[in-house]
Amino acid sequence: YFAPHFDGNLICHEGELKGCVSEFTAVLYLCDELGFEGGATHYLPGQGSEVLHPRALRPKQGCAIVHRQGSVLHSGGRVTRGQKFIMQFVLLFDPPASGSEA
Repeated sequence: YFAPHFDGNLICHEGELKGCVSEFTAVLYLCDELGFEGGATHYLPGQGSEVLHPRALRPKQGCAIVHRQGSVLHSGGRVTRGQKFIMQFVLLFDPPASGSEA
């Protein structure tokens, strides 16, 4: 179970990815949806969330859900049977230099 929260943005300050920022979180579902019960990802309205209506998602194995960081309130439901395996990662991009045209 993960309590309702907003994901934070990541800013790389050094190394090869210096200057890159994240804007989205991706969650890849690694296990068969029949291998566990519960454990949906809940998208929630309120508290400044851009979500207008509550939704509970349980993608199939190999599918991913992607949401914006900082403005999408979400939680992870309790797994009531079996085990749920996911891989979560951020999508990084190199923003254009200020003053440059897109």
